[in-house]
Amino acid sequence: MSVILIIFRQINVMKLVLDQMILDYGVELLLHGIFVDVDMNERRISRVQAVGKSGRIHVTAATFVDSTGDGDVFASAGAPFDGKMDVEDRASMLALTFRIGNIDIKKYLGFRDGSQPAYTGLLKELESLRGFTMLIRAFREDMIWVNNNIPNLSGLRVEDLTWLEVDGRKRMRITHDFLKRKMPGFEDSFIVDTASQLGVRCSRRLTGAHVVTTSELQSGIVFPDTVVMGPDFRHDFSDEHPHWHVPYRSLVPRNIKNVLATGRCISADPIANDLLAPIQYCFATGQAAGTAAAIAVKDNVTAAQVDVSKLQKRLIEQNVLLPDEITNKLR
Repeated sequence: MSVILIIFRQINVMKLVLDQMILDYGVELLLHGIFVDVDMNERRISRVQAVGKSGRIHVTAATFVDSTGDGDVFASAGAPFDGKMDVEDRASMLALTFRIGNIDIKKYLGFRDGSQPAYTGLLKELESLRGFTMLIRAFREDMIWVNNNIPNLSGLRVEDLTWLEVDGRKRMRITHDFLKRKMPGFEDSFIVDTASQLGVRCSRRLTGAHVVTTSELQSGIVFPDTVVMGPDFRHDFSDEHPHWHVPYRSLVPRNIKNVLATGRCISADPIANDLLAPIQYCFATGQAAGTAAAIAVKDNVTAAQVDVSKLQKRLIEQNVLLPDEITNKLR
């Protein structure tokens, strides 16, 4: 649990750090624009269309990185993708998380750990009322983060997203009212905030130059073009649970020359995609895609033509950890 707390604390600080890094590098930042469509020139995206308060926005670039999470850009460009969400309903789960504060955490933990039958009974009662029961420690001692997973909804349907936002807030009130009345430690608590946006586990998955399979992840296979390496967060590292590896080809569409996918919509089978969806892997694929895009622009090549060895060297220079087989080869 301490790892989760550290990650969320670092994410809050990282927003400030990344803003400053962007400004320091002279990047022209444009927020509050919503993607609408792409203009194509044969198999290249010539510009991206967005809309904001000032009207239509047109952005041109030699190479684009699709960080929408839903593959909006590459799908609009005509890249093939898989939209099936059938991983025991997990991939189709949406969420509206929220936080409850001013909790007497010692009293709550004492009851949770010391009276398990009674605690479990309360959660079952709350669940019967359509309340949320995933109570997770937050970065403040007096705060709880309430997670939830709502199945059989699509992150691509406005109707589903609207329904969840309204119904999720209703269930948030049900959850807090119940905890305040019956859960020891919550007597003086209050709802602090809801997530800034709905959580979507998966929607579109790119069908890229390589589709990462579950067996490839779990076997720890090292691809020649590996650009991301990370642990299975569910287990301690061992021969049985090796590091996972993501190849550059899983970021590259098969038919569009100048766009790269990153985050939860990279090319992977449903289960592998679900395993690679956590924030840590989104960071890593984003860094790989951004670095590759910069190389593509500088070398005047397509995304598929990027020199992978050069990309891996750049990532290592940025202190990205890659497998020893690759690091030793590039020395």
